[in-house]
Amino acid sequence: MDIFALGKLLLIFVTGFNPFKSSQESDSNFSMIIKGQWATYWKLTQSWMKKRSMKSENFSKELKTLLEQMLCPDPNKRIASIQKIRESAWFKKTVPASREEVQMTMIRTKQMEAAN
Repeated sequence: MDIFALGKLLLIFVTGFNPFKSSQESDSNFSMIIKGQWATYWKLTQSWMKKRSMKSENFSKELKTLLEQMLCPDPNKRIASIQKIRESAWFKKTVPASREEVQMTMIRTKQMEAAN
């Protein structure tokens, strides 16, 4: 369950919003995830991000693959360890944002929130 929770956190960090509100099938986003309807989930997520003027180019195939493995509802099929995450193609090629990039993102987010 810890890897599943980390997958949810990673998705929050990338998108800026909670991927699902409750872990109930009545939550449509959670339902898509547990049913493996990833193509639909990614399409809706990217559409939402576009409406909020958020960049979605961070959704590489490698990131999607990693998140799908981390959020797999079957613990036997879910990625099994932090080491496996570190060995993923996405993790190996991801460069951390600079302090300036983080600050600018935070400023833009505050400005967007103030405008709404």
